Amino acid sequence: FINYRNIMSSRIAHDPYMFATQDWRDHPQEAEKDFVYKSYLQRCKDTGWNDDIDVPILVACHGTDFKVAMAIASTGFAALSSVDAGWYGTGVYFTTHVMYASPYFSHRADPALLISFVTLGNVFPVTEHHQSEESLTGQSLKPGYTAHYVGVKADGSVPDFKSQDSDMFDELVVSQEPQITPVYLLRLTVKKSIESMRREDR
Repeated sequence: FINYRNIMSSRIAHDPYMFATQDWRDHPQEAEKDFVYKSYLQRCKDTGWNDDIDVPILVACHGTDFKVAMAIASTGFAALSSVDAGWYGTGVYFTTHVMYASPYFSHRADPALLISFVTLGNVFPVTEHHQSEESLTGQSLKPGYTAHYVGVKADGSVPDFKSQDSDMFDELVVSQEPQITPVYLLRLTVKKSIESMRREDR
């Protein structure tokens, strides 16, 4: 994890045109993508330790069952079928909002939550709806980018950015295991845990 981050930092410093491309600024939805990107930068600043680094580290969570979580903590995400061909690209999915993750663990018999450090590197801000012609469902990450960052509604779809209604959550999609290091594994009692997380989630 540290080596990956150091390599990314060095590459961005020496060749930002290649390793810190922002060609999404030429996209027809540039304004919406800029809003999502600024939301990502704000989330980085919220941690309190990302002010002076060029490859931020986020605290993010991944909901699953306890047996799978133990295997991930022991051998890593790559050893499991944890790579999701999801709505916003193929990779390992995280969120920085605990309550948003609850559907991924609350229905399980033995639910668990993995809290991890995640470094995204060069981020592609996703605004493509999963049912649109530009859908990224099942696709690899965008060329030139090491992660996707998505602003989402509670149902997991991208919001109507023009309406500016409802709270926005997020999804983080990374493709390489060195971008992730699990820190805490929480084994949950669903009812009490969700009530507690509702009070704590920001």
